Amino acid sequence: MRKNLLLVLIILSVLLSGCDLSSYSGFFSTNSIDGLYISRSNGRYIGGNLLEIYGTIKNSSQFFKNNVKAKVILKDSHGNHLKTYTEYCGPIEPGKDIPLWISSLAVNGVYATGYELEIVEATEYHNISSSDLRYFQGYHDFSFTITDSSLAKSDTSSLWKYTVKVDVTNDNDIDLGSIYGQSLLYLTNGLIADYSNTYVKTSLKVGETMELIFTYLLNEGETVYRIDFWGSGHDLD
Repeated sequence: MRKNLLLVLIILSVLLSGCDLSSYSGFFSTNSIDGLYISRSNGRYIGGNLLEIYGTIKNSSQFFKNNVKAKVILKDSHGNHLKTYTEYCGPIEPGKDIPLWISSLAVNGVYATGYELEIVEATEYHNISSSDLRYFQGYHDFSFTITDSSLAKSDTSSLWKYTVKVDVTNDNDIDLGSIYGQSLLYLTNGLIADYSNTYVKTSLKVGETMELIFTYLLNEGETVYRIDFWGSGHDLD
C-alpha cells in the first residue's frame, strides 16, 4: 500500500513540476502569451529623437489576459541597442484590445531613433465566473458616445489642442467606482497621433451615464481620422 501511494506521489510530482499553475474557486491561471500580439504601433519624434511610443495590444485568444508585460528595445540610427524597457498593462478580455503607451523615453542620455516591441509575459485565466472576475480583476467595460469635440491653439506650445467629450454608460450588472478612461487618436495617414487618459474617483451605478473629457495635441495641418476609447472601473466593494 505504501509503495503504491509513494508511486502515485512521484507521478504527481513529475506531472506538476515546471508548471506555473494556481487555483481558486474552480478556476486557474497560468502564464501564457498565446493569442496576444501588438496589432499596430508608431513613435512620436521631436528633433529626430524618439519621445513616445503608441500601440495597440490585441487578445485574439479565448481566455482573459492580465499583467501583460511588453518589452521595448530602443535603438540608434545604426540599429545598435541602447536600452530596454518593460511595461505592464491589462487586463484584456478575449477578442478585445487595449492601448499601449510608453512615454519619457529620452532619459539618462539615451536618445533613440528606432525601437522594437515584444510581448514577453502574461497571466491567462481559465473558467472564471463573472463574480470571480469582478473580485480578482476589478475591471469592467462601459459603452461610450462622443457628444462634442473642439480644436483650439495651445497656449503653451505651437501645437493644437484637440478636446473630446465622451458620455460613458455603465452596462455592467454592478455599480462601479474609480472610473478610468483611456484612448488613442489616429490621423488620416494611419499613425497614432496622441494618447489621452482620465481618472475620476466617483460612483457610476448600473445604467448611469457620466461625462469624460480627453485632450490631445496635434501638429499644424494634421487631420483626425478616428479615436479609440477603452473604459474600465473598479467595483464599489
